[in-house]
This record gives sequence, structure tokens and C-alpha cells, in this order.
Amino acid sequence: MTGYDVVGLSPGKHTLSLGLSRDRVLKRRREIISSKTYKKRRLELKSARQSCQSAQEVREGSTYSTSIGLNADASDINEIPAAVEAPEMKSLTGGEEYIYFDLETTGLGTSAHITQIAAVKGACSFDVYVIPKKPITKEASSVTGIKMDGGKMMHNGKEVAAVTITKALQDFLSFLDSSKNVILVGHNAKIFDSRVLFTAARACGMVAEMHKCIYGFLDTLPMFRAVLPGRQSYKQQSLFEEIIGGSYAAHDALADVKALQCLTNKVNPSQTDLENFTFTVDFVEKTLEHFRMKKENLSTLQSLNGVLSKSMLERIARSGLKFNHLKLAHKRDRNHSLRFLFSEKLPSGKPRITKKNSIIKKINDFFRMFV
Repeated sequence: MTGYDVVGLSPGKHTLSLGLSRDRVLKRRREIISSKTYKKRRLELKSARQSCQSAQEVREGSTYSTSIGLNADASDINEIPAAVEAPEMKSLTGGEEYIYFDLETTGLGTSAHITQIAAVKGACSFDVYVIPKKPITKEASSVTGIKMDGGKMMHNGKEVAAVTITKALQDFLSFLDSSKNVILVGHNAKIFDSRVLFTAARACGMVAEMHKCIYGFLDTLPMFRAVLPGRQSYKQQSLFEEIIGGSYAAHDALADVKALQCLTNKVNPSQTDLENFTFTVDFVEKTLEHFRMKKENLSTLQSLNGVLSKSMLERIARSGLKFNHLKLAHKRDRNHSLRFLFSEKLPSGKPRITKKNSIIKKINDFFRMFV
């Protein structure tokens, strides 16, 4: 008996309509819940939750279990770090001044030392040679024409005035206009120039000053790929010869930045095109920190050389794991811990390292035999 029956009333038109509507919604919900797709998704979510919990238990060890105060092994009170993902690049808006810059260095890689810094701001230019604390490789000298000879810096056989890296960075920052949101523009700036610049700034204790003067960076290499599709080469020198015509003294930093300014002006990308290929100073710093962590972790994984491929060892190191973390996980559960740890789901939806049982088996076999 309903409430309407008790008081001797019949439901009104709107009440009946609402009741029928809710009945339809309830019926549809029951159909969805009973469908194979819904049940499959529910099982997937349950599996993901269990996987996440299992990975957390592996990382936290006995400290995660109940009654830890009564039966924990003191040697197992250690935590394996949570997964680390590479920094995410975010583009910038609001750049007020685009200043072209280029570096020449002692070699390749972010640990290379700077031998020349050049920049162009409108019609004004900046150019300074830098005395490196590392030897200049023969390959770098043959490309840039820069070498050291008895404490003197030579460029294409002629002596040039050179300063310390600290002085060079101070003068470079003075050239930039700290009152504006300066975007430094470079060809391959994301992979090379921005990282080398901030590595040098960190060594000189000048990161804070860099933040004050630099709003962000723009990499013209991917920008030209986007706005000039179908080219055989996107090297700056090749693009200059094809679009501007003629040649210039490539691999001289000042000539390079002037050529890049001319090339960009000729291509005339839209503001959106420019902004799409910018990135923040924080991104550069976090990327360098991620590289330092990977290098440190990788140095501890050398005993697994030959057991796993180089790329797999790098993937493990990038995720924040060292050799002792793998050893500790294996100790906690010789059959399952590494599988839970390696397949831990990241926010991106990808596994922390891999779901391949063959990889996990190789590490388990290694620890069973040698550790």
C-alpha cells in the first residue's frame, strides 16, 4: 500500500510522469550494470586497484602491513621510491621579446662547456668567447674553428679575447631585458642549448639570476618542421640555403643567430606557431634534474649489464629505481614483488617499466643465482 492509498488520494499528473521517468532511468541503469561491457570495465578497475595496492605494499614493505610493531624485521624497514615520470613540457603565452641565441661548446651533451655565446635582439648583437674548464674535442674544434693554444683562445687561427664562464653569463644576462618576458630562441634549443646554458648557470650559482631574466625558450627546429612540412633536411644551414639563398659562416655563434633571425623573419610564423614550441625555464631545470637522477641510478645497475638491454636499464633508472631497490623488492617476495613494481600503473596509464614477464624473470633469476 502506498502513501497515496492511505490518505485516499490518487497521484497527480506530474507525480506519475516523474515516477515513470525514474522507472525508465532505473531500468536503463540495471541494463547497463548487467551488460558485459560494464562487468568487464568493473573487473579492469578492480584489477587496477589491486595492482596499485600490491605495488604500494612492495614499495613500503613491512611498514605497510598490519601488526608491524610486533613482527617486523628491522632490516626491511626501507621504502622503495614511488615512480618518477619525465617532466611534462608546457608552452608559454605572453612572451614580449624574442631574442635569438646560440652556443658553441667543447663537445656534445649537456655536460659540455661553453666556448662562445651569441645573441641578437632586434638590431643589437652580443658575442663573447668563453674559456672552458674542459678540453675542446678535436671534433668540436674542426666544426667551430675554436681551440685553446697555450692558454690563448684561437678562432680560425686568430687569437680572440675570452672571459670566464661567470663573466660571460653576467654579461649575457645584462644584454637581456629583465623588465620584459624574454623568450630565448634557438635551433634545437630544447635538446641542447637551453640545457647547456642552465648546466653552466648551475655550476656558477646563477640559476636565480637566469630565472629573473629569462621567461622561457622557443625551439625553432620542431617549429620549422611544423610550418615547413616535407623538407629533406631541417638543419638550420640547409633551411637557410633553401629559403634565403646563399650561405653564411655556420657554427660561428653570432653568424648562426643572425641567420636564424633572418630565416624566422622570412618564414614569418604566426604567434600561435611561435607559442606552440615554447617551453618554461622550470621544464629545463626539471629535465636536467631528471637526467642527473637517471645517471646516478644507472651507475648502480651496472651488474645487470648483459642480463638486460641498455635501453631497459635506462628505463629502470628513469623510473627512480636503483639496484638496491630491485634487490629489496626481490627479497620481500621472490615471485611477485618485481612484477607488481614494474607493472605499477602511472598517471599516464603506462606501466612504470614493463609488463613483460620475460624481463622480470631475468632479474629474478639473477638475484636467485648471485645475490
